[in-house]
Amino acid sequence: MRSSDKKRGTTDPSKRRKSGRTRQRQMKFALGLVALFAIGLLASGALGQVTAFMSSTSLSTPTDTTIASTTDTTGASTTGTTSTDTSSTTTTSSASAFAPSVTSDQADYAPGSTVTLTGAGWGPGEAVHLFVNDTIGQTWQYSGDVTADLNGNFTNQFTLPNSFVSNYDVTATGAVGETATTTFTDGSTSVAAAPSAVIFSFTYQGFTNSTCTTPGNNQGSATSASSPASITGLGNSTFVKLSAGAASAPTSAWSFSSWAAGGGGSSVTLSAGVICAAFAGGSQNFTYTATYVPPADSVAPTATATPSPTPNGAGWNNSTVTVSLSATDNSGGSGVKSVTYSASGAQTIGSTTVTGS
Repeated sequence: MRSSDKKRGTTDPSKRRKSGRTRQRQMKFALGLVALFAIGLLASGALGQVTAFMSSTSLSTPTDTTIASTTDTTGASTTGTTSTDTSSTTTTSSASAFAPSVTSDQADYAPGSTVTLTGAGWGPGEAVHLFVNDTIGQTWQYSGDVTADLNGNFTNQFTLPNSFVSNYDVTATGAVGETATTTFTDGSTSVAAAPSAVIFSFTYQGFTNSTCTTPGNNQGSATSASSPASITGLGNSTFVKLSAGAASAPTSAWSFSSWAAGGGGSSVTLSAGVICAAFAGGSQNFTYTATYVPPADSVAPTATATPSPTPNGAGWNNSTVTVSLSATDNSGGSGVKSVTYSASGAQTIGSTTVTGS
């Protein structure tokens, strides 16, 4: 019994060590497979998170620095990114990826003009709300909505009111809250005639100094009739040179006499019929009036009286008579100032004067 017990309790040391090493290898191999499988799952999850983030923020292009952690090969970094994806796409950080702007096609407009606003640097297809406000009287506003094209640009037009002049603020607000602003004015510079029946031509040119020696933007010609003619589109000009031309009514014989400034405007005379005048800006409203005078006229107009019906052979009528009066000045004359008439006989009409034209 002792010999048998001893035999069963005896084990070869080399076999025991070999068996232990085999079990250790098997355990390490199994643990290795588990670790590799876990890493594989985490890696595939990280790639899935990166794909989901890119697809949800391809337009806003967020700049949050946690985006870089999505490329980390460690499971902890990948898990951390998952908790910050939503916050990075809902902030206004997308505004930093663009440089939105809004501008007007002119810095100053005449009342009633059409304003063109141009936007650039907005997100492709982004909805933009426009708000234009009269900053002086606070009595007029404009609101409009536009959509940026694939390049982030847009244009929009609207018409200013005719009734007053003001300064205007423009605010453009994007879909994610970014804003861009600009300003413009609708100051008015106009040219009028005196007397109001005079029609004459004139030319104008923009300058940036009070003696009209440094050219600004734009020049042109116009005709001033009974209503003042507005001058617009002079860009950066702060002064305008006005040159009075020939009159076409009442007759071409009328000649220029002088310029006068109104509405707070001012001017200096450069030469006969030519002034350098301040160009209105902001809420200013300048009017420059050219006075024309008739020529010296020593020939009286020709007046005629035409009765209807015509009198009988004895020179009288036994019914109501209508008399039409007309007067015509000689060619090149100053025009008809007035017609004075009266009647005597069966019916008396006192002296009456009618102003000519």
